[in-house]
Amino acid sequence: MTERHTVDSITSDALDQLYDERDQYRADCQKWSDCVATAEKIRQSQARDADQYEAQLRTRVTELETELVAARSAIDRVRAELAFRDWPHAEVRADRIRDALDQPQQPTT
Repeated sequence: MTERHTVDSITSDALDQLYDERDQYRADCQKWSDCVATAEKIRQSQARDADQYEAQLRTRVTELETELVAARSAIDRVRAELAFRDWPHAEVRADRIRDALDQPQQPTT
């Protein structure tokens, strides 16, 4: 058990030792506080990076969804072109299919 000093019984050396312990505890607390502050800065930085990456992914998903709508629309145009022909005897030229695929279409919702 730690010896308890009174004002009348404490020596100069014991008082110096208590001050040294106090200073060491303060230094340790400051180190931990600095570590916590650094960890928080890193966490915030990573959160910002994650948010930016998520935004990029969402933008790319939107772009891909738009491209998918355009591709489906092109397929529908090709099917419509072929629907009026007798498929087993159809003579479909590749350039007409390419033209149908290349036609810009507005996405429909």
